[in-house]
Amino acid sequence: MIKQKFIDRPEVTQIIERRYVQKYIESPVFRGYLGLLDIKSVSADVFVTNDYGRFQIIGEGFKWLPIVPDACQYVVTAMFNPQQKLSQLYIDIIARKGLENGRVYFDDIYLDIVYIVNKPPLLLDEDDLAEALRSGIISEGEALAATKVATDLIKEISSGSNSIVRHVYDFMALVTSSEANK
Repeated sequence: MIKQKFIDRPEVTQIIERRYVQKYIESPVFRGYLGLLDIKSVSADVFVTNDYGRFQIIGEGFKWLPIVPDACQYVVTAMFNPQQKLSQLYIDIIARKGLENGRVYFDDIYLDIVYIVNKPPLLLDEDDLAEALRSGIISEGEALAATKVATDLIKEISSGSNSIVRHVYDFMALVTSSEANK
């Protein structure tokens, strides 16, 4: 089964206290949803390890900025540390997205990309995609489409041409300033 996820990430049980807002944005640079998950307290810090080392992604003072562009088959979660420095971008390749009771959700189609600033993007979970195809959870067309989205996105990030990556700090400023003006 394709995993349905919400951008406010209720499944992250280590987060004890959170504040979450989301907003639909239409601008010359971006059209889609932005969220802000402000992590106030946690039961445990969470670290991930990849080819570039060990990185903290959950802890008190961390902020996650989910970015859901209308015209793309991916969702970006920009993870900022307590000093508001970008820790990493985690990109889910998706089959579809929508709204349910005012909350943005997406159907994760297994492939993911991690981008650490000044490092080449890492493609993750190719084995999960292959297993989903073998098991009949996804079709060959869906697997090929997901692979193409991931390959194209890695090229865009590597060349510096992806506007979401280029504007991630602008998006953070936009969602935090709109929250301050409430």
